[in-house]
Amino acid sequence: MTRPLTVNHAITIDEVGIETGHYRCFHLKSAYQPIWLHRDGMLHPNAVEGLIRPFVDGNPVPVSELFESVPAHDRLFVETLCRALHLRNHHNVDVPELDLFFNFDPRVHDDMETAIELLAIMAHRLTVIGLDIGRLVCEITESAELDCETFACIATEIRRLGMRLAIDDFGNGHSTLERVELIKPDIVKIDGAWFRRVAGAPGAARLLGTLVKGFHAMGISVLVEGVETPRQLATAIDAGAERAQGYLLGRPALAGTAFDPAPRPVAHFLGQTGNVVPLPGRRRR
Repeated sequence: MTRPLTVNHAITIDEVGIETGHYRCFHLKSAYQPIWLHRDGMLHPNAVEGLIRPFVDGNPVPVSELFESVPAHDRLFVETLCRALHLRNHHNVDVPELDLFFNFDPRVHDDMETAIELLAIMAHRLTVIGLDIGRLVCEITESAELDCETFACIATEIRRLGMRLAIDDFGNGHSTLERVELIKPDIVKIDGAWFRRVAGAPGAARLLGTLVKGFHAMGISVLVEGVETPRQLATAIDAGAERAQGYLLGRPALAGTAFDPAPRPVAHFLGQTGNVVPLPGRRRR
């Protein structure tokens, strides 16, 4: 089965304005996971992260099943399609003041010039869909394939276009403090699996606070991913992280789910016993 000619050809819009992507046998839907800002003992919904959810014959399938089936020559197309869906469905969250985090992987591009050109095209098209570019946070995952010069050039272009920059998955083995200091992103996202290991070891948890202070000294905000239990949330807050994301605070919800923008006391989550607390809301019909 061949793919559509263009990203626009690969997207359909339903009667309530929710957009779905199509690639081979997969139907691709945007889901959004809330990101919370900690301030004065309260957690405020501050942003959402766009995540793709593939379906086959109406049934959800793992994201890995989608990407493992994508040949190398289609990888850029699928990555672009996923990103377009997140941007175009953001208005369906119905809370326009929420920022949007989205992933950008330069490794799928043939060269740096292509990566920069696609970022510029994306920024230009935002005016068509009415999304303020200042609401966007572009996440880039550090990797051994990205040399410092390329990484710095892409970071400069992201800022020139008016977006903010986040380094994703810090702690997964590729990130270094030296590269963070070179790029000086607006936000560092602490890798969830690494954080959960740290949170389970009291000595290591204390070192997390030192790491966060170091980022703050560089003017960088910290977001902890993968928060799944009250103890982990307490560890993230005690370390000084301003933002948190994870199943304890809200699972990803498909575009069209109504998000409740009300702030919550931290105690609302710390008082739980480890069960998942879904983001309140209902599916719009």
